[in-house]
Amino acid sequence: MTSTEPAATADRIRALAAGLRENGTDQDALNALAATRELTRAISQLQVEAVAVLQRSGAFAAAGHRRPESVVASVLTVDRGRAREIVRAAEHVAARVDLQGQVLPPVLPAMAAAFSSGAASLQHVDLIARLLDSPAARRIPPYAWTGIEEQIAAVADTSTPTELARFGADLVRAYDQDGAEPDEREPVQVNELRLTPLPTGVAGRSAGCSPTRSATR
Repeated sequence: MTSTEPAATADRIRALAAGLRENGTDQDALNALAATRELTRAISQLQVEAVAVLQRSGAFAAAGHRRPESVVASVLTVDRGRAREIVRAAEHVAARVDLQGQVLPPVLPAMAAAFSSGAASLQHVDLIARLLDSPAARRIPPYAWTGIEEQIAAVADTSTPTELARFGADLVRAYDQDGAEPDEREPVQVNELRLTPLPTGVAGRSAGCSPTRSATR
């Protein structure tokens, strides 16, 4: 892909907008609005893949950037939150490389397929990536998460990002009904000494104890 191809596409979109502005009908406007759904997702794919290439090559680190979203925000002139969505998507739905240089599949393969086909948006991916990083989801074994993710990805095309995140969270809660392991450490009584000033200038003394958790069983 040459650098002029995206620019030519952008020029074409601007020309379509100008034509719609000058003499577009209601139906033309509805068709154009529907088309922007696919265009927006295609642009997000291009942004995510560009970031993924720079991550795999080590370009961010080589340039001294500890946080890739700072570069993305600067290049795109967007807020850091938006840039973080793009980086998080690249970390979860794009191919990765390990320390030995071996190419690894995406962390979220089902969502990666939905994203590349246009069935899932950047925000869909971002919210499911954040769900995967939640404490409840991390307690789910990989084989079970695979099934959950496939169910989530299957309805991405017909769900808003919020609806999809809620559906995913419900699936996670249904699997993780027991929740986190309880804290079974035994309480330990700790004596406290408190000095209270008296009107006579003599400090009074009171003792108390409060339970804490022991460091070890």
